Amino acid sequence: MSKWKRGLALLMSVVLLDSLFCGSMPVWAWQAVNEEGVAAQKGNKTAEGSGTADGSEGTEGTEEAEETEGTEETEEIEGTEETEETEGTEGTEETEETEETEETEETETPSPVVTEFRMIQEPLRIALYPFEDADDIDLYGMEYDIVYEDGTKDHKKVTQHGVVWEPDEGETQAVQPRIVREEHTDEDGDPVFVLALYLNYMGYEQKVMEYGQIPFPADRAQELLRGRAVRASLGESEWFLTYKIESEKADRFTLSLVGDVDFGVYRYDADGVCVDTADAVGETEFEGQMQWDMQEQETAYLVIRANTQGDAGTISFSVTGEEDTKIYFHNQSEKPSDLMIGRKNQSVSDNEDGENTLPLLPSYEDGSDRFFYGWYLGKDDSLNGNGERFTGSTKLTGENIHVYAKWGSGQFGFTADGRRFNGRAHSFDENGRMQAELIGLDADASDNTDSTLSLTDALPQEDLEFAEGLFPAVERCEITKIADRAFADCTFLKKIVLPDTVTSFGEELFAGCDGLTVVLPDTVSGIHAGVFAGAMNVSVLCSSRLNDTEIMEELQKAGVAVQTVDLAFSYENGEKVFPYEGEEEFLTAKVLINGEETEETRSLAWQYTETDAYTYRVTEDGLGITPGRMTQDGETVAVTATDVETKAQAVLMLRTGAADLGRSAPDGKAAYVVEPEGDFVYSGEENCPAVTVRKCTGDEAAECWACLNRRMEKIGYELAVSRGDFPDAPAREQ
Repeated sequence: MSKWKRGLALLMSVVLLDSLFCGSMPVWAWQAVNEEGVAAQKGNKTAEGSGTADGSEGTEGTEEAEETEGTEETEEIEGTEETEETEGTEGTEETEETEETEETEETETPSPVVTEFRMIQEPLRIALYPFEDADDIDLYGMEYDIVYEDGTKDHKKVTQHGVVWEPDEGETQAVQPRIVREEHTDEDGDPVFVLALYLNYMGYEQKVMEYGQIPFPADRAQELLRGRAVRASLGESEWFLTYKIESEKADRFTLSLVGDVDFGVYRYDADGVCVDTADAVGETEFEGQMQWDMQEQETAYLVIRANTQGDAGTISFSVTGEEDTKIYFHNQSEKPSDLMIGRKNQSVSDNEDGENTLPLLPSYEDGSDRFFYGWYLGKDDSLNGNGERFTGSTKLTGENIHVYAKWGSGQFGFTADGRRFNGRAHSFDENGRMQAELIGLDADASDNTDSTLSLTDALPQEDLEFAEGLFPAVERCEITKIADRAFADCTFLKKIVLPDTVTSFGEELFAGCDGLTVVLPDTVSGIHAGVFAGAMNVSVLCSSRLNDTEIMEELQKAGVAVQTVDLAFSYENGEKVFPYEGEEEFLTAKVLINGEETEETRSLAWQYTETDAYTYRVTEDGLGITPGRMTQDGETVAVTATDVETKAQAVLMLRTGAADLGRSAPDGKAAYVVEPEGDFVYSGEENCPAVTVRKCTGDEAAECWACLNRRMEKIGYELAVSRGDFPDAPAREQ
């Protein structure tokens, strides 16, 4: 029943009840029910008339009938309301049933019947390599029509890679492709297997194409050298890789492979026939699962392919023989992240054909506080490198070596001139040489005592204390950087000597350091304008090599007093020439202050080239040098004098001339003996063997012709020289 009908029935019920109890009814209410009431009265009167004997009875009957009629009218009216409600309800139910029936009729519209798949454009890939299967099908680029029974059709175009499609907008289901491996028979009656593509939609399936086969890609195979690791990307632009192996000698080979992508491996012989396959799904260490023997000068091919196209990753692999050692690198994981090959009983640095340096992992990457300390042969509970360090010079033993990356914060402490400093490593090579940044003084290292700090060029292992309790194998640590404000407001600091390993330092390094003297090495490449911000009475000692640089300009802008200190040698062209077998000579360097020579005595350090051409002796007077032999053309021998305080340097080249073979000793005898290193054999051609020249002592009568001749003359004899076995040979000139 509708809402307005229900409201009207309720209103009429209220009015009728009011008329019964109050004895009155509004005219509009009576008229509303009068039509049915009159019909009821007529029916009652007809019934009363047939049952009345006389008029009185009729009258009484009429009165009773009137009373009864009033009651019946009320009941009939109430019944009418119920009837209307019922009718309204029935009408509503009928309407709802009709609507549901109409909806049902719409839902049950019969589906279109597919009668054909009509190929318009084949996919981009219509042929497969021998090592490909159904998982490698890619229908990208295919266009086709779905033809229905009524003649209509839908045009489809594949715009996604692979063989799994999603329904188009507004569709409840998608066209489902299916790859079937079918067996055919060739002309010789031999079975041939092909892959066929079927499409299924709305219960209809049809084969639409067969895939051809591409010959094995031997022509695109790269040469894979035995014992050399290869790193490659797989699964994105290149989803398979092909390599060629040629054995130099008979050997047993092993394929070793690590990576972060699922892959399969196929081995083919020289004729392109697959002889072995292996799968590495979910594995990152693939070692020993594919081994084979090869004879001398035999050829084999390897194909490595990603099992899922688009699932990109990186792989490292190699083919090794029985003389090789495989090195697996673990970066805080049981699964290796890289692979390298070396020869047994040699080191990585000895590799002539393969890699000869270990992989270097980046430190402090993306702002982290992780520093890479190198590779180690042991590991702790967290898989961090531990124990003995593995370097490029470590001797390789066994077939497999597993090494682990060592990580830490890079923070360390050290002591210099009785004060505690903090540092931070920023590089660490395989030879144990660490380069670091000086962060500043330890919080407990500052006091009010005026002091001088002299930072050494290299810190030994025993002077370093690393955070996290680590003990990296450090041979020497060099401070190459100094951080921002490392010595700011250190008012106790009156003089600081920076090591000549420093190349740069931060902003406001000496801010607020009044009365400070800084000894600046030549190695500094630049300084910031505010390095002495707020500092008064600051002076700098440096080399004149900084005169024409931006560093000197910045120092002058900062109002710093600069004094240059230089050393020089008094020899032309920077070279000292010694006579052959000359006596010991002492070298010393001149001191220049602001370009002027001074008698000031300064402490010098000496460095020299170790060689058998000279003997060196360091004394308070300078450096004593004694020549031992003639220097050869192209031979470089140098001596360097360094001012201990300012690090100013002077370099002198040394050279010793040839001996004067015609020179005589003071007693008139020959000064030198010339000894051939081979025999003079006359054969009609000139023969010039090598000779040795040394001083003649007069005691070599049997070795020196001149000495022997003089001795013979003293006893009255004459020394004759001739070739008894060849009379025509010329006599030896005396």
